[in-house]
Amino acid sequence: MTHDGDPIWPDLQALRCTVLPDPVRTDDGGAVCLLLVRVDSPRGELLDTAVFADLDVLGRRLLADPSIGGVVITGARPGVFVPHFSLGEIADGAEALGRPLPYPAARAAYSAVAALSRSRSVRDALLATPAAGLAELARTHQALDRLGTLPQVVVAAIDGDALAGGCELAMACDLRVMSRGEGRIGLVEVTAAIPPGAGGTQRLARAVGPVRARSMMLRAQTLDADGAVAAGLVDEAVDRDALLPTAIGLAADVARRSPEAVAGVKRALSGGRAWREGIAREAAGFVAAASGSRAIARIRAFAAASSPDGSRTPWRDRTWLP
Repeated sequence: MTHDGDPIWPDLQALRCTVLPDPVRTDDGGAVCLLLVRVDSPRGELLDTAVFADLDVLGRRLLADPSIGGVVITGARPGVFVPHFSLGEIADGAEALGRPLPYPAARAAYSAVAALSRSRSVRDALLATPAAGLAELARTHQALDRLGTLPQVVVAAIDGDALAGGCELAMACDLRVMSRGEGRIGLVEVTAAIPPGAGGTQRLARAVGPVRARSMMLRAQTLDADGAVAAGLVDEAVDRDALLPTAIGLAADVARRSPEAVAGVKRALSGGRAWREGIAREAAGFVAAASGSRAIARIRAFAAASSPDGSRTPWRDRTWLP
């Protein structure tokens, strides 16, 4: 059994960060630590804006902390990774806009807010306006994109469902290990009348190829651990008791290498004009769909069928999955 280490950064409300006790010897004779990050929102078991706010802060701190060589992200307890994003929060943000936004207007609005949100002070001000949902979406993209450019390797240890936003978080990590069992992974947003909105269209296409990605998203297809490995979406499938040791071992294998080399590999594979254009198209499509009356009604029905803490939802109980 792997035990959590010493806690750091207690000001993060939705992430529990601990330094694992065994340092990793690097190729040049130095030593770095591994960080275990448990997603543990006070609002319940689902992803929410508090989680992405903390991920934004976490990424900035990791950029400035060379003593940490690798990061493992997992859930708060066995059997739970991050099942999906809270759809009620999506409906709240969409309704705050005041009216449906057709795609061209959504594209212009998101692009403007995303550009302004490069300034943290401006973004924080926007979070107190009707454009808060757009600002939250921009912050989500910034936080996930930053994981792909850190000098540390980031490994997702997936125990349980990683659906929709949970899948998007897992795909934003460099490596993924998933436990065998009842858990499923995939982008199932179309069953809630919305497309993926946190980079899922772009990351899934890169992971499994555009043809299979399109089919998976349009059909809301999910995969178990072994199926995800076969598709190229997950690196390793293991039994549950081996999940954390395997994920930590992968992080240690990479953490011993030069951080400049690790960052170089990651940087070469991230970003670029085509990536930014794809993300902008995805975000605009997400906003255009989510702000419409059909999606809001569907999302509200989803929320009404869910428990307050997210332990039961129509995706988790499979009633809204094919």
